[in-house]
Amino acid sequence: MSERYANARDARFSERLESFVDIVIGFSLAELTLGLTIQAHLTPEWLFLVLVGFGWSFAMTCWIWMLYRSISEDFFVPTWPMIALHLVGLSCVMLLLLGVQFVMRFAVVGSLLADANLATTFYFVILAIVLAVCGAQFLLGRHLRGDALDPVVARKGVETAYRLLTMATFVAVAIAFLPGRGVKASLILLPAMILGAVVGRIINKLKPARV
Repeated sequence: MSERYANARDARFSERLESFVDIVIGFSLAELTLGLTIQAHLTPEWLFLVLVGFGWSFAMTCWIWMLYRSISEDFFVPTWPMIALHLVGLSCVMLLLLGVQFVMRFAVVGSLLADANLATTFYFVILAIVLAVCGAQFLLGRHLRGDALDPVVARKGVETAYRLLTMATFVAVAIAFLPGRGVKASLILLPAMILGAVVGRIINKLKPARV
């Protein structure tokens, strides 16, 4: 197999995989709306929870799509480890939206506390996996692309990887504070992600520059 043919084949595969990412993200956003649980009686409290859950999930999905766009354009190399990470991350994006359904269905006022704990824990675990997998893709892509990657792009990719991996760690640690708090436990998620992003940036600044 000639190098030219192999490069063309890899380029076609990368384009098709990028299209697949768009399809999965689009389907997930559609499912987000169609799958929202509707109660027999609409109350202001439930409407507020639905709007907050929808807004958060829509913003998170769009952000993850932007991360995947950056990975596809600059860091993706069609090797089996990279492909596996790509697909695992996508599957977890869909599970993340399933987690939203669990939280909306079980982690509300009046639900059993055990159900609320399991629903919020499931969401936090899947989110931590998504963040870690995205971060790993940036690092692996940086390694595989090597000197072929623009230094500025490479540096930003490593910074993003450190930020995502630290955010994943902080979200995972936050799981220890969830039991016994029901839907209110989800309030710790945004502070955990912000703190993780800040710490990740600090760690990246302190490490020796190699790019």
